[in-house]
Amino acid sequence: MNVVQRNFLRLLSAGTFGTDAPVEPMSPFKWRQLFCLASLHDVATLVYDGISRMEGQFHIQLPADLLGQWQKNVADIERDNNRKNEILTAVFTALADIRTCPVLINGHSLAQYYPIPGHRTERGIDYYISDEKQAQHAAEWMDEHSASYDDTDSNVTRYVFDGMEVNHYWTMRRLTNPMLNHKLQNIINKEMRCRDSFYITVNGLKMESVPPTLSLLMLITGIIQHMLSDGISLKLFVDLGMFLRNIGDKVDYVLLQSQLRKLGMQTMANIIGRIMMEIFRFDADELPFMTMTGINADGSFVNDVFAMNNKNADWYFTQGEHIFIRTTNSSAMMWQIRHSAKFMRYYPSETFTNFFVSFARSLSHIEE
Repeated sequence: MNVVQRNFLRLLSAGTFGTDAPVEPMSPFKWRQLFCLASLHDVATLVYDGISRMEGQFHIQLPADLLGQWQKNVADIERDNNRKNEILTAVFTALADIRTCPVLINGHSLAQYYPIPGHRTERGIDYYISDEKQAQHAAEWMDEHSASYDDTDSNVTRYVFDGMEVNHYWTMRRLTNPMLNHKLQNIINKEMRCRDSFYITVNGLKMESVPPTLSLLMLITGIIQHMLSDGISLKLFVDLGMFLRNIGDKVDYVLLQSQLRKLGMQTMANIIGRIMMEIFRFDADELPFMTMTGINADGSFVNDVFAMNNKNADWYFTQGEHIFIRTTNSSAMMWQIRHSAKFMRYYPSETFTNFFVSFARSLSHIEE
């Protein structure tokens, strides 16, 4: 790792997990590179918290214009998150009034575990309703009271409610492999039926969230899906760390490991644990979902953190001048092929179907 990458991880760890590793001196140009890297991983506010925590260190000398830009970024995210919390309470109150039981999932359910909850960036408000009739009733209410919606994805209907994105998930999470997805849905349905309800408080309102064991399974599954499709997102790994250090003691790890084995995820879970140990210096006993601490999350995984430049670029096929087809972004396509090949040995069934789902989606752009 170079000095920008080292300082980035030290400041991110300081802002999230309270570490105090010294920052190395950098030029203004490199500080701007660090800001871009933090923004790319959607953790600029958390890195800023690290800067604030370690501001007494001699080598934390940001250019004044960059510091001002960073402070504005933080203020904008705080304001946006406050607005999201207002919309969240309004939506959950309204859905409760029509006798539905929404369950808060994804980002908002995790932000409470952060030192400053308002500094976790959120895309929108995500909820799930396990009862099919209630889910349909809630969707009808949202159809009526939202400005617009998008139902092109069978897994989620996206609404714009009072200017904010609100996502109604029909399944809490799904996998691309049909057999594995069937097992996952059975696990989700069983856990939501059989486990005691779990509640959190957001903006003064008590609302149901995902029970801890299932929540950790969803976290691990989400990280795996992101790793297979887009590479390593440090924001998701911070979510995992915050969850483990705040309510990890409420998880049934015997049950969780059984679920991971059923889904064929245990090796990937071990890799995730090793990355947490390598990047955020977690101890093995803080990662009880691992079954073998000896698996090596070598540079090929850790370096993925800093290989984010082209990974999010879309690639799809279009019709050429004659009968031939061409791709819109050959470098992104080749990255996806190499990336998928890397994970075939660790999670072959889901890696294979995940790649071909992406391939099929790219073919859908070809004009008839």
